[in-house]
Amino acid sequence: MELRALSVSEISFYVTKIFEAEEMLHDVKIFGEISTFQIKNGIAYYTLKDVNSIINCITFGAEKYSNIKIGDQVILTGSISYYAKGGKLNFSAYSIVPYGQGEIYKQFLLLKEELEKQKTKELINKYKKEKSRLAIFVTGKENYPEILKKIVTKQVELNNNVC
Repeated sequence: MELRALSVSEISFYVTKIFEAEEMLHDVKIFGEISTFQIKNGIAYYTLKDVNSIINCITFGAEKYSNIKIGDQVILTGSISYYAKGGKLNFSAYSIVPYGQGEIYKQFLLLKEELEKQKTKELINKYKKEKSRLAIFVTGKENYPEILKKIVTKQVELNNNVC
């Protein structure tokens, strides 16, 4: 028995029909954290994630959800669908209910803050090393007491500017 090859359109149509027929995938609530969010022409396009997974989402009439932002923890109500043209699984939500800031985003902000502190410390250390590198060129025509005074003055300036 020879297997018949299906076209991309045929298999996409078949998968779409499976999702449409499955009652359990309609009018369901899911929760997670918003990781991207944008509204175009009244339609919200966003991704919802948890620690292990991510799903693309869409909401029509999204103007009322303009307060949603990346990092928000939300509960969505809607249906799972398969977008055949893009070959993607989507969650089409008709309700978005925020309930706080997500843990993944909080961890991201803490890590970002720590890296900024580390970078600041590195810059201060680099400045301290660079400020101690002071080159003086003497040609023999200068007034040596005046040169020594300038060196001491410059060193005091540099030390006063260190954080």
